Amino acid sequence: MEKVKVGKREALYHLRKIKGADGKTESMEQSIEYFKDEAKLLYHVWTSSPEITKQDLLAIAEKLEESQPFD
Repeated sequence: MEKVKVGKREALYHLRKIKGADGKTESMEQSIEYFKDEAKLLYHVWTSSPEITKQDLLAIAEKLEESQPFD
């Protein structure tokens, strides 16, 4: 787990690699979570796609943050 910023908010980035019996990575999951106290909302941006990068997820979360009316 790693602390990141989504706009002005603190968020958590989580990367989980799922290994097979042979020890090789079979799949992965990534997510970014942040909470808006004033709106009582928890945002969770998640993917299992290996093509999506951490920067892609951050960009999606930033767009989500910008599009919400709560400050």
